[in-house]
Amino acid sequence: MMEFVVMTDKKYNNDVIEFIKKIDKLFPIPLSNKIDIEEYVCKLYKNGKIILAKTNDCIAGIIGGYMNDQKENIAYISILGIDEKYQCKKIGTKLLNVFQQIAKRNKMKKIYLSVNKSNNKGITFYKKNGYELSGKCITQVDHDYTLVKYIKDNTNILLTSVGRRGYLVKYFKDVIGSNGKVFVSNSSDISPAFNYADAGIITPLIYDDNYIDFLLDFCILNEIDAIISLFDIDLPILAKNRKKFEEKGIRIIISDSKVLDICNDKYKTYLFLQENGFNTKKTYINLNDAINDINNNIIHFPLILKPRWGMGSISILEADNEMELKTLYHKVINNINNSYLKYESQQDINESVLIQEKIIGKEYGLDIINDLDKNYQNTIVKKKIAMRSGETDCAVVINDKKLQDIGQKISKKIKHIANMDVDIMMEGNDIYILELNARFGGGYPFSHVSGVNLPYAIVHWIKGDVVDKEYFIPKEYNRYIHKDINIVKLDKEYYHD
Repeated sequence: MMEFVVMTDKKYNNDVIEFIKKIDKLFPIPLSNKIDIEEYVCKLYKNGKIILAKTNDCIAGIIGGYMNDQKENIAYISILGIDEKYQCKKIGTKLLNVFQQIAKRNKMKKIYLSVNKSNNKGITFYKKNGYELSGKCITQVDHDYTLVKYIKDNTNILLTSVGRRGYLVKYFKDVIGSNGKVFVSNSSDISPAFNYADAGIITPLIYDDNYIDFLLDFCILNEIDAIISLFDIDLPILAKNRKKFEEKGIRIIISDSKVLDICNDKYKTYLFLQENGFNTKKTYINLNDAINDINNNIIHFPLILKPRWGMGSISILEADNEMELKTLYHKVINNINNSYLKYESQQDINESVLIQEKIIGKEYGLDIINDLDKNYQNTIVKKKIAMRSGETDCAVVINDKKLQDIGQKISKKIKHIANMDVDIMMEGNDIYILELNARFGGGYPFSHVSGVNLPYAIVHWIKGDVVDKEYFIPKEYNRYIHKDINIVKLDKEYYHD
């Protein structure tokens, strides 16, 4: 698998020097005829950027240049070279795209390079990648052409694990319009959201060893500016590999790993809520501890059992007596082992089931919005009217100061990025927090339809723009909003075997 590495350690200078010497003869005029390669590499490392295409720890290609002209916002490519045996594999295009994404993040507006007039193959290659002849001269050599590429103010977004969230694809497309593209990815090709995106890709499974490399390669080839994941299991994998993407100019819009750990592990959610003074029901991960407290009248039936690392109401069961509790406890473990929940649950399969007292009351959802620097923006409160498979089907956006204050307190304690989807139950006058989800939740469309526009904010935050608070304030309250069922004919055909 090919990887693209931004060189940050001087100790690799010798490897780069040897590689350039190796490919020196491939240039129409060898570099060694014009420069001292060792001095050149040292200067480029010190003042510019060197990006390597590597496979099996061997260098297959290199691009290097400068992006420190902050006055005119101009970047310069000084070298692009590919090992002979790796040519015709799109490595050159990918290196150009990585350089461009990093230049874009550094506020560059143009990229210049020079190419020998006799190098027809090189000129054709650069033109295919969006470069054109320029009147500007960046060398004093008569037999060189100067080419330029203008970095457009476009934004390309990738939504991963998109599933049925076609509405989010449309929300982002409404914002981006013709100034970029919305890409989607999913491990299954049976996803309605593919129909709404500009383009999509079927990925390996999230826990596959090749998942990150596959995704990174796709992002480089398609000049992706930012990734947003819509699936809990995807979040920690991306967060763990954040640096691999961001050093290539690709931003990952998800919270820090410690935040995701608190949210994905529902027992850690319980401990976080307790430690920070939030009201929540007593929770157990040990069956015997729960039974002891039942016998001591500390908790009472009915009790809810659910996976500790779970989502989408998978295997949420209710026990009315001790016999049911024991039976259902083992049933939940069995269900975990037979679903994708087994991956995270392997951290501690013997403590992978939560036991909680059932709360009987009214259910609410919060969208707690922070900016990309974790600063609080607003909390949107939704009273849930109807649910289906753990997701809100019908809700009313309300103006509730008490719940908004809870949202602000959660934001300041947990320091998440973008959206935090929170489930709350109100039993009489008591407010209990049930779950925290550090992503767009199934209840976000109710906020959006009421006038909130987080996709707009994210796209403009990526560009470095200031976003007005009006984009986080509902324009309408107290109206019933119901999800409709759209029938989508997929592009995929079914073949009977």
